[in-house]
Amino acid sequence: MNALPKVHRHFGMDWLRIGAFAILIVYHTALYFGPHSWVVRARETFDWLIFPLSAIAPWRLMVLFAVSGFATAAMLSKIGDGWRFFRERSFRILIPLFFGMIVLIPPQSWVRSVTEGVTTLPYLHFWTSDYFRFGNFHGHTVPHWEHLWFLGYLWAYTGILVLLIATIPDWMAKAQALISFLAKRYRLLILPILFLVGARIGMTKMGLLGGGMFNDWIGDAHYFPALVFGFLLAIMPEFWVAIRRVAKPAAIIALAAYGVIAVTFANYGSVEEMPTWCYAAYLAADSTMGWAAMLAFVGLAHTVLNRDHPLRATFARAVFPAYLLHQTVIVILGFWLLPLALPGWIAFPLLVIAVCAASAAAWFLASRVRWIGMLLGVVLPEKPVKSRLAAI
Repeated sequence: MNALPKVHRHFGMDWLRIGAFAILIVYHTALYFGPHSWVVRARETFDWLIFPLSAIAPWRLMVLFAVSGFATAAMLSKIGDGWRFFRERSFRILIPLFFGMIVLIPPQSWVRSVTEGVTTLPYLHFWTSDYFRFGNFHGHTVPHWEHLWFLGYLWAYTGILVLLIATIPDWMAKAQALISFLAKRYRLLILPILFLVGARIGMTKMGLLGGGMFNDWIGDAHYFPALVFGFLLAIMPEFWVAIRRVAKPAAIIALAAYGVIAVTFANYGSVEEMPTWCYAAYLAADSTMGWAAMLAFVGLAHTVLNRDHPLRATFARAVFPAYLLHQTVIVILGFWLLPLALPGWIAFPLLVIAVCAASAAAWFLASRVRWIGMLLGVVLPEKPVKSRLAAI
């Protein structure tokens, strides 16, 4: 395996990761009040939330996979050996994933079962008797990973990336040639969009709409290239020249694509109601916005956010426990709030405050107790250092 060049910390990518996870928390909180089905829904929902939600949905995961690819390159360049890196990466990803599926996700599945009328039995009975069936439970797979699916995908993509690096002869030269090709003019913006739109519409036409790790072809076509993009961005600084060139046009294209999405939802309440031509336009706009917005945000991270702050290192490490916990807090508290029928302007900030408080408590414990930190994806240093690479 070719040795990777040293990857220097990019403060802007740290801030982008922090911001992406923060937006994810707000996004999931808004789903509680949104117009479409979720784990649990408020008594009072708001149809207009489809517009801010659809403004975030296309790019939120593309950005997360891109910054994860950047962090992957930084960790691999530091460790050197690809298989040793993958073992350490697996340790950091799979332990929190399994802990989440055993402890953090079951309350969500129980709330879903109660609100759907599947069970009236207490949580402890559901957890000990129903959750670990390893099969179908009234239309839902148990056990489940809910929002933690990102970790499963990240682990699988990381393994594939390490395997490709280990088996492709002179892979770095080939990657350099690819970057040199994409870096010219506006190819980095246009060509991936053409690929993603073609893949999205083609796979949808063929009915490849599975949502699991082993049949999520549409997700793989979007997320793995985003991870590879972040990885190559970290090890080949000349890629930043192309980013600076395309960032502003990418922002304009992303806004235009969102305009198409907004118009489709203004005329049709959901994708199920859209005629074929409108659905195709929606799919094309969604994929276009995903890639273009990702480039625009990476450009913003490079030109505006690439500066340190005393809180950056703390936020970069604390955001992962917040990611693990946030949806469970939203679902449980949202379920408890249902009988109160609180108006949205009270319930929404209450949920956000509760998530922040739970995340702060989790970070406090994880940063002081090593085994809790291990479960929550926080790797504590052996001795104080100014900054450490984040888990993802």
